[in-house]
Amino acid sequence: TAQRYIEEWRTAAEHSNFEMMALRTALDNSAAMVQNLEERCEQQHKQQFRVDEAKRGMVQSLLDEQARSLRGEYWGDLEASRSQYEGEMGELRRYAVELRERQSRLEQTQQSVVFLQEQTVGLEVQLQQEGLSCAR
Repeated sequence: TAQRYIEEWRTAAEHSNFEMMALRTALDNSAAMVQNLEERCEQQHKQQFRVDEAKRGMVQSLLDEQARSLRGEYWGDLEASRSQYEGEMGELRRYAVELRERQSRLEQTQQSVVFLQEQTVGLEVQLQQEGLSCAR
């Protein structure tokens, strides 16, 4: 009975040892899987970081191109507006010169009218005086 008891304990110990080895192997395998998953996760993070950086670069490049394009449109519009402004200012200058010339001619015409009116009054006075002297 003691021998049997010892044998049962030995069998139980061997069985426990076998189970412990199986559990240790399973634990080692699990640890290796965890390590592998951590490495893959780290690689995926690095890869995602590179992808994100590439996306940021592309977006920045597109924004820069759009800014260049908008600046080009702005400067084109500004140049067109400047050209139109200069054209309109030239036209206004021509109108101003023409207006001054017309005002000058009008003033000369008014002076001529005043002169002719004075001459007419003088001639009428002279005619009246000659008419009076002829009538006497």
